[in-house]
Amino acid sequence: MDRELTVARLELRAGAGHSSVKLIQWLNRTGSLQDDAAQWLDWEEWFMELEESHTSLPIISFFRSPQPGRSWITAAGLILETAALIKSSVNQPPEPHMDLCFEAGAQSLTRIWRFFQVRMQATPPVLVKHPDPVEDPTYQAFLRARAELAEAGIAITPDEKASWENYQQLRNRYHDALDFLARLTMAPDLHSVDSQLNNKSR
Repeated sequence: MDRELTVARLELRAGAGHSSVKLIQWLNRTGSLQDDAAQWLDWEEWFMELEESHTSLPIISFFRSPQPGRSWITAAGLILETAALIKSSVNQPPEPHMDLCFEAGAQSLTRIWRFFQVRMQATPPVLVKHPDPVEDPTYQAFLRARAELAEAGIAITPDEKASWENYQQLRNRYHDALDFLARLTMAPDLHSVDSQLNNKSR
């Protein structure tokens, strides 16, 4: 899939604030939350194409979207955040295509991250340390996201603490790579990736 086409489609579904909660609500309204293998297959393919293109021709990583506020890295974060929230908090049978998409996304971002890290070891960039992913987003923001999903009629897993721990483990699979690449490419709405659960855009 074309990189920018996927970014634009995600904005239509999740809103300009890049909210994983809104994207899950959209999937639920369209009947795609529990039965939409094609969507996850498309995103899996998109991640695989990202890894291939952004390591073969790394300058592509710095090409901006034609519309302000759009970015391939925030779109990637949105998909992974959505999958992590569903896997940790939505009470439904496992979706193997979503699991594969999540794996493809986490691996893709990690490999692009490592590609740049290896080439920047001689002159490492000065990056502002990001808050610990365990605390950002906060537990309260996570609970609010679960409440919003429940209000939309989506079945939520009953054990809040177990869901939070599961979510943290999933998010730690991609957070460092996502944060590094967002800062490296000066992606717009960088902090929206970390505030998606708050349903805000900073």
